[in-house]
Amino acid sequence: MSDFYERVNGWNVELEFKPDFDEAIRRVYAWLDGEFYDRPPIRFARHNAEFEMSDHENRWPTLKDRWFDTEYVVNSFIEGCRGRRFNAETFPTFWPNLGPNVFAACYDGVNYEFGETTAWTHSDADGAYRNSFDYTPPSFNWDSEYRKKLDEMTDYALSLAKGRFMVGYTDIHPGLDWAVAVRGNDTLLYGMYENPEGVRTLARASEEDFLRFYGHYDVKLKAAGQLSVTWMNIPCYGRMHIPSCDFSNMISAKHFEEFAYSGLVKECANMTHNVFMSTEKASPAIPTPY
Repeated sequence: MSDFYERVNGWNVELEFKPDFDEAIRRVYAWLDGEFYDRPPIRFARHNAEFEMSDHENRWPTLKDRWFDTEYVVNSFIEGCRGRRFNAETFPTFWPNLGPNVFAACYDGVNYEFGETTAWTHSDADGAYRNSFDYTPPSFNWDSEYRKKLDEMTDYALSLAKGRFMVGYTDIHPGLDWAVAVRGNDTLLYGMYENPEGVRTLARASEEDFLRFYGHYDVKLKAAGQLSVTWMNIPCYGRMHIPSCDFSNMISAKHFEEFAYSGLVKECANMTHNVFMSTEKASPAIPTPY
């Protein structure tokens, strides 16, 4: 094992779809460490390219059925890898994608709807759980159909991945983004002025569930010799996390510091590497361990 792999506590990876993996991962780690290997890492990707499907036979009765078709989703990814060059630091990575709010969808009482290229939470017909100014956190359901489907997609991809491509974990949004997903924008926006403690309590309620959820997939993937990687396609040998607060685009820097900052710091503290998805209003720098 080279000095590089010893330093990062890593292992050599040989992939049919990425024969220059060794050089690429060295560039990624130089960037993560604030150093320079031979050039900066470069990634080539087209947003939502995975949804440019050639198969439109209308064989699925609903969009949810298409998203839930594990064999179709994984095999479509593999077909897309064949004949493709993964240039520079672009990695062949399958990650089980059920939309950005799938973590929230695993909670009792949360309804989830699928579109062509994304998915979102929405209210019941009577608006019982969204925009009702209810700050009571819902309960996480480990037996949720969404969490079970993520397991199924991960396991199926792993059965086909060895020596060919990487398998990552899904997009996970805890904290304020989760609170918005389970209770709605109005509840949080009004609550920041009228019930700030209720908002703080709600925003913190997903922290332990997030760590369990993340840890479950991290252990599963590491047991199969996989790196830690998700939708941003930046792999590492430790624990990679993409902390985010999309909701920060709707609030002030003051409210970001009051309601979001401490939760994001806790998320980062449990990881080896973090890449924070920021907006202009989210001004404070998140201290992250690199």
